[in-house]
Amino acid sequence: MTPIIYTWPNGRKSIAGGTRTAISLDRPWQKEIEINPATCPFCNKPQKEVKKFSGAGGWRLLRNVFTPFRFHQLLVPSRCWDAAKLKRLGGAKMIGEALCILSGEIQKYPNRKFIVDTHIGYSAGQNVGHLHWHLIEYSFGGQRDFMADGMRKIFSRQPELVLSNHKSASLSITAGVGGVRAGQCFFIPKKPISIKANLRTLPDFLARELYAVMSMYENKFKSKQGLSPDYSLLLSFDKGSFQYAVYTPILNNLGAFDLAAFYDAKWPVTLPWPHETTVQYIKNSTN
Repeated sequence: MTPIIYTWPNGRKSIAGGTRTAISLDRPWQKEIEINPATCPFCNKPQKEVKKFSGAGGWRLLRNVFTPFRFHQLLVPSRCWDAAKLKRLGGAKMIGEALCILSGEIQKYPNRKFIVDTHIGYSAGQNVGHLHWHLIEYSFGGQRDFMADGMRKIFSRQPELVLSNHKSASLSITAGVGGVRAGQCFFIPKKPISIKANLRTLPDFLARELYAVMSMYENKFKSKQGLSPDYSLLLSFDKGSFQYAVYTPILNNLGAFDLAAFYDAKWPVTLPWPHETTVQYIKNSTN
């Protein structure tokens, strides 16, 4: 099979194909995260609290003191969750609650750029078992983010990379596979969505879309060892609007050649199978 070279809006590249075409569900290196409320710092240590919120999650907004960023807060539920609930971020309702709170905080600063993200599982970078959403101001030069515009054009030209298109009232989003990691899924709105104009509907809409895709991956990419994928989830906001989200499951490890691509953008990251294969696998499995 002829190698496939992908070029993404941020200038990064990935390569797939050749003899590497089959999906592998073998992840012997993955380990389920250990959750111990007795030693959890969010459960047992005083935190620099910004605000408390009512609701099922008992959410608390905290100042992150261990950070290089000038604005970095954490949104955490009142207590640790078990591993199954953690992997699902509590379900669509809890995701919606969290995004509602975070969107409300972001709209206080309509001229700034923010990243909302969370990491689930050791191989995704989570080192504390208590769920924590990060709210970080992106303040590196103020350049425009071309990711959403670029991915929108790619999915328009290459429908074989698209997983789904959904609309709800005035909101519209495309979920499609791409990027430098296997299975990476982007959520691209038809155009940036104003938080202020859609504060009542945007969090729940995003929560449903994100949870639906995460659930598909949890089911279809369960490892031979019986574990659903660890993953990261990132949402980008700029000038008071939602720009895009990206879900990155950890389905393979990076080699030395792949790591080189992170300091030399001319080098592609090697995918264990093509993105088109991921889309076909999910769609065939859900029919």
